[in-house]
Amino acid sequence: MNTDMQGIFISELLEPGELRAFSKTCGIELIRFSIADELDRLADAISKVDYTCPLVVHGPFLDLNPATWDSEVRQVTMLRFHQAWSGARALGAVKLVLHTGFMPRANTIEGWAPRVADFFGEFLQCHDDVPIALENVLDPLWEPMLEVWQRVRHPNFGLCLDVGHAHCYSSQPATAWAEGLLPALTHIHLHDNHGPRPLSAIADEHLALGDGTLPLMPLLAVLRQRDDLTYTIECASRDGVLRSIEALMA
Repeated sequence: MNTDMQGIFISELLEPGELRAFSKTCGIELIRFSIADELDRLADAISKVDYTCPLVVHGPFLDLNPATWDSEVRQVTMLRFHQAWSGARALGAVKLVLHTGFMPRANTIEGWAPRVADFFGEFLQCHDDVPIALENVLDPLWEPMLEVWQRVRHPNFGLCLDVGHAHCYSSQPATAWAEGLLPALTHIHLHDNHGPRPLSAIADEHLALGDGTLPLMPLLAVLRQRDDLTYTIECASRDGVLRSIEALMA
């Protein structure tokens, strides 16, 4: 397991001053490029990034869908992903994280993986110099994501397991996600929550590791089988980040 501090990134969820302090020992995962308004002013957004540490860029996701049947939606998704790639490339980012866009009850599992694989197969034809990690959010099952990876089979295409999303949005345990996706993983998003919640409650709480019900030790035991993974801690408080680093490094 890659637990040296250079393999750990901190999400831009923190306040800038706190984030800058962490950047002295950790990398930073930029989330500003996930916002369409920032992509519309891409050159300006790039110019404002002044970190000297390693960077991961989190790409856009709102209203985008790589599995869409609509050619116009597909074109916009391609454009926004291209803009995020341009930012990542300009900044020398080590990875670009993109979402699957899966929407339960809107998407069907059948036929989903081939369409997503076709999308990224086309995307990688001219965007293959920044490693891409495809992240789960509302995805209910891990098997379709593995199928996408198996179909794409590109050296710069892997998967990002968000353990918190798996814990609160899927009926499959987060450890099952880690075990099933292990060969395809390149990046991990770490945060905790209390599992599935009523629709009126916030399930994706982004708590410090150990503050929710994520089966942390069994999960880390699976991930420790790989020593080349990188990790982003996605907590919105300095204390949460510190305690999550301690849990990861234990």
